[in-house]
Amino acid sequence: MSQCRELTELRREMDWIADLPAQVAQQILTDLDLAWQRCWAGLPRESALKRKGRPVGLRFPQGVQVRRLNRRWGALFLPKLGEVRFRWTRPLTGKVKRTIVCCAAGRWHVALCLEMAEREAMAERDARR
Repeated sequence: MSQCRELTELRREMDWIADLPAQVAQQILTDLDLAWQRCWAGLPRESALKRKGRPVGLRFPQGVQVRRLNRRWGALFLPKLGEVRFRWTRPLTGKVKRTIVCCAAGRWHVALCLEMAEREAMAERDARR
């Protein structure tokens, strides 16, 4: 993808772009590219521009470390952002594969995508039924 190469060059020239982890910026470029491909293919709606004051979600595909602080709180270490506290609401039953940080209704939310063994995933699915 030529945009990723251009992004690398921009990171050298502009400090504020270099502050964002490279993988996160590449994920944003991939989402934008997919949105325009869908638009040109005639699939639903064209990509809407984000308004000022409405941040996009950031996906961290690697380098995220999670630790439990106490019964209700945990901490995430996000590359180049540092440690972020969050409310621990569910047990983590697998390895953290990627993390999504987004702002909704004026609050920041963290979603953890977990990689689970097939047996564990099937047992958890059956327990919900």
